[in-house]
Amino acid sequence: MASLTTFIRHYLTRHRQVVSIPCPGFNALTGLPVEILLSIGDHLSQVDLTCLSLCNHRLFQIFRTRTNLGFEDKDSILIRLERDLARYFFCAVCHILHDFDGSENFGMSGPYYTWTCPDPYLLGSAKSLWGIMESHSILYDIYYHLRFIQVKLAMRRYQYGLAWGINIESLNYTQVSHYTENSDHPETTWLFSRDAEICPNPPALYVRMQDIILAKRKEDPVPHHGSYCSDRPPYIFQGCSHLPFTTFIPDILKGRYATYQCRKCVADCCIEIKEFDSQFALVFTKWTNLGSGLTREDPHWKVHAYFDIRKINAAEAINAENFVSPRSCFEGLVCEKLDDLTSRNLSYLENQKYRRIMCAMSTDFKGRRSWHITYKEPSKPKFWKGAIGKKPNLRGLRGLIMSQQEGI
Repeated sequence: MASLTTFIRHYLTRHRQVVSIPCPGFNALTGLPVEILLSIGDHLSQVDLTCLSLCNHRLFQIFRTRTNLGFEDKDSILIRLERDLARYFFCAVCHILHDFDGSENFGMSGPYYTWTCPDPYLLGSAKSLWGIMESHSILYDIYYHLRFIQVKLAMRRYQYGLAWGINIESLNYTQVSHYTENSDHPETTWLFSRDAEICPNPPALYVRMQDIILAKRKEDPVPHHGSYCSDRPPYIFQGCSHLPFTTFIPDILKGRYATYQCRKCVADCCIEIKEFDSQFALVFTKWTNLGSGLTREDPHWKVHAYFDIRKINAAEAINAENFVSPRSCFEGLVCEKLDDLTSRNLSYLENQKYRRIMCAMSTDFKGRRSWHITYKEPSKPKFWKGAIGKKPNLRGLRGLIMSQQEGI
């Protein structure tokens, strides 16, 4: 017995190491029995269940018969997927994930830039126009509209890094249009400019827009009786849905500087008349908050979207108590203050300077001529694409490489 006790004590006093027996697949969610996984699935929404089934093949085989997705559920899944994919983003027009090519000019509308998804004007659906910011009461007078996808890409770049989106400067735009005189309207020159900035606290994209009209007489910018429905500036100006152009008429008639603020739409605007180059300049500037860019359901975006019938509900969803003036936030971040912006825009109009430095556009159906300045993306080397998109001459390319090798 003594020898047995000594033998046992010898092993009891030895250093003991815990040895774990590997059980592949049973130390994670995917390794649970099918019955338990199905029970877990009973407590998940269709969106959560579909996202879970995309983790691996086993979960996909278990849950594939239990996913019955509606149209909005599919959009929610794609929005979740884009959070982990820097090269892809969800398009609310096509309802697919687009491949972001890294171009700073991505998503620009108008005749000079292409749009990857179908033209919203041809879809015949008002919902497709919810993705365009409402800058004026008439949609077709601006050639480069700001789209929600650009707000999203700019905010993604700010939050996650360069590979995730576009430069905030790519949203800047300046356009000058010249209207000839007719029986109802005098000759008018109109300048529109837009620049954007991201305010960090809370993260949101703010936009400053300025409209300038040159008129020979001080009373020309003032609406005449029966002309409020005109499709010419300044009748197309508006601060927001609650501040139409008729709001500013008393101050225009008195020729004074005036400011307005709408807490429902989170918008600031100011209007003034200046003497410039032997003419009169009506200067109208407004600042808006377009939200965080995470979803088009953001009330800050919906209140500024074209033809969105949900504007009233969106305005009610904005907390007026936490109102932050977009003007003070924007002007506190940018180097070019309001006076500097006005001086720069007026310099384009002086002696028709815009005709020499801006890109001319073709005359439209209204008999209007326009010129524009947009953000120019830094040039990138393009090896396979020529000036007109043709493939290179491979035979000549091989000959060039071989001649260089022979010279070595």
